Amino acid sequence: MRALNGAGILVPSPCAGRGICRKCRVLVDGEPVLACQTIVDREMTITHSKMSGIGLTVKRSIVASGGGSGFGLAIDLGTTTVAYYLIDLSTGFECENTSSLNPQSIFGADVISRIESAMHGNLDSMRHAVVQQIGHVAKRFAEPYKIQRYSRVVIAGNPTMLHILNGINPQSIGFAPYQTVFTDTVRFHPTDWGFPIDEVILMPQASAFLGGDTIAGVLASEFDSRTRAILIDLGTNGEMVLSDHGILYGCSTATGPAFEGANIECGMGGVTGAINRVAYEHGHLTFGTVEGPAKGIAGPGLVDLVAILVAEKIVAEDGAFQTDSHSGLRQRLDGNRFYITDDIFLSQRDIRQFQLAKSAVASGILTLVEHAGIKLEEVDRVHLAGGFGFYLGLDAASSIGMFPASLRDKIVSVGNASGAGAIMCTSDLNNLVIADDIAQSIKTIELSRKNGFVERFVDNLSLSPCRGRL
Repeated sequence: MRALNGAGILVPSPCAGRGICRKCRVLVDGEPVLACQTIVDREMTITHSKMSGIGLTVKRSIVASGGGSGFGLAIDLGTTTVAYYLIDLSTGFECENTSSLNPQSIFGADVISRIESAMHGNLDSMRHAVVQQIGHVAKRFAEPYKIQRYSRVVIAGNPTMLHILNGINPQSIGFAPYQTVFTDTVRFHPTDWGFPIDEVILMPQASAFLGGDTIAGVLASEFDSRTRAILIDLGTNGEMVLSDHGILYGCSTATGPAFEGANIECGMGGVTGAINRVAYEHGHLTFGTVEGPAKGIAGPGLVDLVAILVAEKIVAEDGAFQTDSHSGLRQRLDGNRFYITDDIFLSQRDIRQFQLAKSAVASGILTLVEHAGIKLEEVDRVHLAGGFGFYLGLDAASSIGMFPASLRDKIVSVGNASGAGAIMCTSDLNNLVIADDIAQSIKTIELSRKNGFVERFVDNLSLSPCRGRL
């Protein structure tokens, strides 16, 4: 794995090279092996499947206020996916956008894996991987617009991503009492980013669990002080912010990387070959992929499939496979695996991982609302942000209890809110002042310390509609 990564060949490693996830399979002289467990002790011919695709990221085009000069680059640095936006600062117009997989994925799928990797001496390597990718994208954007120098780069990301990019070990984020080394807006002049630029700005953070990406999302949501609304951003992490007539409450739910496919046996991110939607109609199971033939299943497809299996009584509400189902899908069940294709399956362990993730979402929403002292029925609107949220089948998700049933008709997919907030700050630096105010005003809730959260979490493991018991 180290040899391949050193040669610029990205090999997925959700388990950070511990040999657990088995997703770094390659062929060595024609024989399948795990790259992370195989020593290069001779000349080898290695065959691998190139990771391609941009992830389930929504390219949300907006026009922000201009007034500056030159060009800026807005970046949403996600744990799994990185989104880039080229901004004309004189008009605020978004000229180009693109996205790619975060090259740090070779060091683990989630922030805990990245923190552990940084503690084991890989901080500089992780930082360099992202900086190098940013440099490549900046040069690609610059050529058609004849950009000689960028005025600014504004980056939104979770606390771990921002610490790593700033060259600071994020160890304190991973252990109690879970503290960041910095939370304020960071501005610096880079010298090693591979392209000319005047300034890099890292968005402000609220806590070790609510980072610059969440602050950017709240900024873009433009919450109305006359209403009650919730911003939910689901991905490798799950952040939520409730605005109660302008008073902000925030929390982060431990969804784990199930929605990004990392700890699902045949799971994968939103790349080429990922199944991102599943349907069962007239006795036929059908699916669609991001692009090309199916190679695995992504988060939105996973939600669709679990909802279908529960409706068809292939899976009970407690998550166990049912061997006595009369559904036509019963023939696809073989032991503890349900086969979508001959090679792609959903295991009993996968369902358990999904139950943990979906319960974290529902329980986080309920706890957030309870902490604010309001009722679910008093929530006017739910903004569901991110690529996973955009492609998510809301009826399927609600039927198996990911969201309280009373919120179903109030949910609106808003695309990449974090990226939109970064664009706003790139176009107009006055928005950074607003972002700072947001970061300082959010009342952060640590769910693990809330009375009743564990009981609520256990209750919501059921794959049944969530009735929202507070």
